[in-house]
Amino acid sequence: MIRSAALVAKKLKLAVDGVGVCPTGLAGSFVPYTVLSKAFNVHEAVLTLCKAGLGSEAYAVSRIMVEMYIGLRWMTNQDQNKRCEEYAQFVAARRKHFANVREVFYPTHPKTAEIVKSIDHVFGKHAAKYKDLNFWSNVNKKLWGMAEEPEVLYNVDLTHIHLQWDYKFVYSMASDHVHATMDALMPLIPTIGEPYKVRDSREYAARLNLIFIAVVTSTVYLLYITARVDAWRELGIAKRIDAASLPFERITGLQRYVYSRAKP
Repeated sequence: MIRSAALVAKKLKLAVDGVGVCPTGLAGSFVPYTVLSKAFNVHEAVLTLCKAGLGSEAYAVSRIMVEMYIGLRWMTNQDQNKRCEEYAQFVAARRKHFANVREVFYPTHPKTAEIVKSIDHVFGKHAAKYKDLNFWSNVNKKLWGMAEEPEVLYNVDLTHIHLQWDYKFVYSMASDHVHATMDALMPLIPTIGEPYKVRDSREYAARLNLIFIAVVTSTVYLLYITARVDAWRELGIAKRIDAASLPFERITGLQRYVYSRAKP
């Protein structure tokens, strides 16, 4: 199955690279391609962890794919250029955040005042646009608010009008492994009354089917992200995306929901 997932990524990459598109300096152009490149890299990281038998850790990393898809879907759903600019300019907010942290913890350091002043001069104007320096959009309820927004770019049935399932179930379940909650760590609890020995994640990854879940999660959302970029930037590779997906769907027994572009 891991080999099949890697083949999906290889075919998708060939399809995207084969278009020969040249992104422009507009955020609505370069941001989706930036996210797409990150998706391919994260997918490869998940498969690498799975090959090593580290299912829980791979599942944790796969959550990045879900978060990126929810964000990309929101950015490309409507007001695309404005939302993509908001995403791109968040660099300013992060620079301001770390300048603030430095000012709090190292106020007397000889370079602190100079650094804070420089950050304010370069990034202050853009940073001031964000309500929260830890999240890249001012949308209400953050990622959940993005997931709630009704679909506009695609024609969809009522069950796919939003991404509430993706957020409430897929993203949330993977979050247990990101934050190392006890629900995810139950198999690592030491045997009470016996000398402690470090337990290996590999011991329970197969038992809990975590490798299967991580591979499926990362691959399905890689397909979704690629299809979203194809729809928004009109690359014309929908058939190649479908062709890349079908063998993986047969092996896993899953069926990917195929979206169609809404008429302008």
